Amino acid sequence: MACGKSVRGALAAVLAAAPMAGAGELKEGADHRLRFRSPSGNIQCTLLPAGGFEYLLGDKGPEVACVRFDPDWSVAALNASGPAELRDEEFEWPDGVQILPYGEQVVRAPITCTSEKTGMTCRSAGGHGFSLTRAAAKVW
Repeated sequence: MACGKSVRGALAAVLAAAPMAGAGELKEGADHRLRFRSPSGNIQCTLLPAGGFEYLLGDKGPEVACVRFDPDWSVAALNASGPAELRDEEFEWPDGVQILPYGEQVVRAPITCTSEKTGMTCRSAGGHGFSLTRAAAKVW
C-alpha cells in the first residue's frame, strides 16, 4: 500500500505541475487579447473580444487568428461578420501562452473555439469558421 500511495502522490505532483487551465480559467492579457494554444503546442490562437486585428480582417469587431506550425505554417482568421480566411501573415507569439485542454472551449461571443486532439476549430454565431489540423486547414 505504501507503494500505491507513493505512485499516486508522484502522479498528483506531475498533474499539479502541468501548466494547463480550464477554459474558464484563461486570462486576457493587459492588451485584452486572450492567447491560448493546443496542448501539443502545434496551434496557437489570439482572440480579441472587440477591436479586431485591423491588419487582418479589418472590421475591428471580435476576431480570432490561429496559426498551425506543423506540417507547414498556416494562419486562419475569423471575425463575427463574414467567412474565415486563410492568411499569409507572420505573427510573433509570446512565451507562456495558456493551454486550452482538449475538449474545452473558449467562448467570447460571438466566437467559440474548441480544442480537440485532432486540432482547433473556431466558429462564429453566423455559421462561419475554420479548422486547423495537422492534415488540413479548412475555412467556411
